[in-house]
Amino acid sequence: MKKIIISASVLFSIAFLVHAQEGLTPFNIHHYGSFKKIVQTGMLGGVIGLEHALDGPHTYAVGEIKNAEGEITVYDGEVWLNYGKNGITTSISQIPKGEEAMQLVSAEVEKWQEIVIPKNMSERELHDFILERATKLGLNTKMIFPFLIEGEMKDLVWHVLNGADFSKTPGGLQLFFVKLVEYTERTSATLVGFCSTDMRNEISSPGQLWHVHVLLNNEKITGHIDAFSVLKGSKLRLPIK
Repeated sequence: MKKIIISASVLFSIAFLVHAQEGLTPFNIHHYGSFKKIVQTGMLGGVIGLEHALDGPHTYAVGEIKNAEGEITVYDGEVWLNYGKNGITTSISQIPKGEEAMQLVSAEVEKWQEIVIPKNMSERELHDFILERATKLGLNTKMIFPFLIEGEMKDLVWHVLNGADFSKTPGGLQLFFVKLVEYTERTSATLVGFCSTDMRNEISSPGQLWHVHVLLNNEKITGHIDAFSVLKGSKLRLPIK
């Protein structure tokens, strides 16, 4: 595995929004914070306490720790936090007292529909496949919905946030996220993701199709996925009522 540290530049503007999508699906979807507004404003503070946000049954979630300090992944109520200051390969399963999220999407799902992925797929192909199958199941893909993938991944690129800085540039004040980044050629993993055709900019980083985190099955390490492909025979799970 290759480890590198990079900074991602995003534009700083002047508005902020804390948005919660509640009661719009049978899965108790909650959305706190907005990537779009974080990019516009540079406001990185906490918007929701994790102990409060993640106390529901059968909770699944992805998000970022306040002040861009790390990543949040929850699988069926099991919480994994990865702080950049501790290195990319160190996760903890206990929520520190008073910890908050900078941005968080969560759902409560008791039942899933399992679908075998019929061929090797790029991220774009998988995105379209998930939207197609979600529509057939009656999910409103304009709103946020969760999904899971379990199986073999290729060319997996993932990161953990490790803070942010502001710098003056000719174009104005800019926000720079510091990321610890890792590449894995092939691995067995579980992905926890949230997708929406109309709210992509609210839940996803600029330029990304969706918000997806990885749990490396053999190591219990988590992070935010930047790129990947999935192999034939992996299993997609979509929520059902």
